[in-house]
Amino acid sequence: MLDWLASKLGALIAVGVMTAFVLGFFAWHHSSLADREGQAVADSIADAADSLAGLEAGAVLSLSFGGTGLLPSEIGGETYTVNISAEMATVRAGSRAWVSHFVERCIPRNLSERHMNLTEFRGLDFSGWTGEHESTGHLILERAVLEVSGKAEHVTLAYWGG
Repeated sequence: MLDWLASKLGALIAVGVMTAFVLGFFAWHHSSLADREGQAVADSIADAADSLAGLEAGAVLSLSFGGTGLLPSEIGGETYTVNISAEMATVRAGSRAWVSHFVERCIPRNLSERHMNLTEFRGLDFSGWTGEHESTGHLILERAVLEVSGKAEHVTLAYWGG
């Protein structure tokens, strides 16, 4: 009787270990997929900004989230935030973050003044960030033409639209 009970207890422990292994594998796989998806979002934003770098013309890209937009509204089932600084795009979902760097620095805001003198242009503030924005609305990337003392200068701007 004791042998029979021990064999059943051993089988129960083996089933528990196998179940824990399978559940652990699926949790790891889900986390790995979310990491790939998060990095893909950061890379997509950086690629869009990089596509504007070096253009000698004005251009505007509107990146929308969810639905038919370029960027998903969720990563791994969670909403996420996007933050743009002069050098990189940072995407955060929960406790995880993904970063992708830009080829050319951008100004993380919309400049209302498009005419300036050389001193004002050299003093442009590239520091700062757009802030943590939920994955809704539109991220606007603009290759802006600034008139600096009568000469056209091109900069990339990043800001949020409705």
